[in-house]
Amino acid sequence: MNEIVNYNITDMAIAKMEADYMDLVVAGFDDEDGFRAVHDARMVVKGHRVAVEKKRKELKADALAFGKLVDGEAKRITVMLKPIERRLTTEEEKVTKEKERLAASDAEVERQRVQSRVDELAKYGKQYPFSGVQFMDDQMFADMLQKAKADFEVEQVRIQKEEADRLAEIQRLVDQREEQSRIADEQRVAQEKIDAQLKAIEDAKKAEADRKDREDFEKKAKEDARIAAEKAAADKIVKDALEAKEAEDRTKAEAERAERMKPDKEKLISWIESIMSIPEPKITTDAGNGLQARIRLKLNQLLEFMLAEIKEI
Repeated sequence: MNEIVNYNITDMAIAKMEADYMDLVVAGFDDEDGFRAVHDARMVVKGHRVAVEKKRKELKADALAFGKLVDGEAKRITVMLKPIERRLTTEEEKVTKEKERLAASDAEVERQRVQSRVDELAKYGKQYPFSGVQFMDDQMFADMLQKAKADFEVEQVRIQKEEADRLAEIQRLVDQREEQSRIADEQRVAQEKIDAQLKAIEDAKKAEADRKDREDFEKKAKEDARIAAEKAAADKIVKDALEAKEAEDRTKAEAERAERMKPDKEKLISWIESIMSIPEPKITTDAGNGLQARIRLKLNQLLEFMLAEIKEI
């Protein structure tokens, strides 16, 4: 490829630049010599890179133009050749397609013949591949088919016997389960009768016990009621006697208190009567008459209150 495309720079020159420039460094911000050396080296490398890119575009432009020229010429020649090829193909297919049709027809006949053999054997449970029976002669196939049929019939007798035995065993198990179910039903009915009899006995015992408990309860309730009534009657006699005594004591005490208070009541009543007998002054003005009327009302209310209180003494 290097001999066909020349970019005016050799691998040796690139290796020399790598050796000369890869170790260059800038020691710091003030390292002007180091910076200048790195800058000059970068510009040399960049110049070669730009030259390579420019050359690449020039070479590729020529290649693209040549490619278009090649494609166009090939297309022109192909257009002229295709009608000739199609004409010759049409003439050739008159023979080749007929040969293919005849071959396909023979192949289909052969396929059907072999498939019929496969199907015949399959009816008797024999599975053979297509190629396994294709190349047998008729006698060999007939012998194979006869043996397959005989084996199949023997197998069918065996299968029928096994099926009969299986059905007989199933029927035996069904009969056995039915008999077990019948016995279980009889035992269940018998047990239910026993349980019913036992329950009737228990119910009778419980009813008798309930009746006795009820009689005892009623008897005790009557006795308790009698005792309670007698106690209530005795308590009432005592209570009535105490209440009568308390009432008698209260009446006696009230009479004694009233007797002691009698002189005071008479004095208070006499005082009130003396107040009530004081004549009212003769008032000449309307304002005075109104005030006198209000005083009289209040005084009468006070006297009525005093008399009521004295009565309670």
